[in-house]
Amino acid sequence: MLAPLVWIETRVRHWSLFGATLAAAYEPFALRSGTSLASVLEVAREWKFNSLLFGLLRLAPPSFEARLALGIYVPHSGRGLWSAAGRTDLDLGSQRRVKCRAHRSRRVPGDLGWIRRPDPSGVNVVDYATLARIPADAETLAGYLKYLHRVDPRGYSRAEQIAYWINFHSATTMKIVLDAYPVDSIKEMHEDVVPTTGPWNDVHANVADQNQTLDQLEHGILRPIWRDKRIHYAVNCAAYGCSHLIETAFTTASTESLLEAVARAYVKSPPGVDVVDNDFVIISSTYDWFTEDFGGTEESVLEHLVEYADGELVEFLGVFACAIEYDYNCSLN
Repeated sequence: MLAPLVWIETRVRHWSLFGATLAAAYEPFALRSGTSLASVLEVAREWKFNSLLFGLLRLAPPSFEARLALGIYVPHSGRGLWSAAGRTDLDLGSQRRVKCRAHRSRRVPGDLGWIRRPDPSGVNVVDYATLARIPADAETLAGYLKYLHRVDPRGYSRAEQIAYWINFHSATTMKIVLDAYPVDSIKEMHEDVVPTTGPWNDVHANVADQNQTLDQLEHGILRPIWRDKRIHYAVNCAAYGCSHLIETAFTTASTESLLEAVARAYVKSPPGVDVVDNDFVIISSTYDWFTEDFGGTEESVLEHLVEYADGELVEFLGVFACAIEYDYNCSLN
């Protein structure tokens, strides 16, 4: 509990307000979940307590600050669970076949055809309307996820694991959208009572008997274990402002080259970097939300963008010293 340490010299009425807020926050937990330490930790980890207050807080500060404001933060124990290394026979071949079908970016005779050509900005657009009308294709995606749920990645090498988790996150996100379609934004999909909070803290997967949310897959496993900023370009967010889907799955052999490719593709696209004029540029809010992954400063973010840009964009960013604005388009993709 961090708040009492901050309020140690405040007045009694402030302590009373804090106590009342805390009681309201944990009332649902106390009535529905139990009082043992194990229950407290489980509820905190899965963020099942007082989803109303948490959702309201999420409208302003990021997820971490919202959780901290409610008085408890229990990091997901992904590092201890998912860092094992061993077997190397994970069937990424079958994953590749299904993922390729799910991530086509152009129409070719014999392809499914529910991923349209890249739009004028170069973003691969998912045609969920077509996918929803083809039961066999929806079943293919569901079957792919069933296969991933049956796998315990702890027995495989870290190289296999990162490919597994990236593919798992992207496919899970697509399935969430498909189940809720038609919608205009991924933020419309949520189990919370607060509108537009999105599905990121809802449990949508179970791997090795561990419930997983999209936030846990990305921020509890992928980012803290591999500590690779390019992961932001690899996971599918089902938003136009996110890095766009590619036509193949990640595998042990292809992960490094694909991470480089998706990073360069995003930086060169308007959702990543949009040069308005010589004195003004708009870049993705990803670089604001996760500045620490890109060096911790606006200068280090610009250095990263220069590293992955090319042509005139490299020259422009290399000397740019004017206004930067952050933006993120949450429209469905």
